[in-house]
Amino acid sequence: MHIGIFGATGVIGGRVVDEALERGHRVTAFTRTGARVPAEPGAVA
Repeated sequence: MHIGIFGATGVIGGRVVDEALERGHRVTAFTRTGARVPAEPGAVA
């Protein structure tokens, strides 16, 4: 499944992104500031 997540750099959004990736889903993360997106899944920005 391909999931879009808004607020992906926030505390809850980041956890949702990690969980979706762990379950094998494709994720598109929507953020206000791209610089806050970690280079690797599960990394903390």
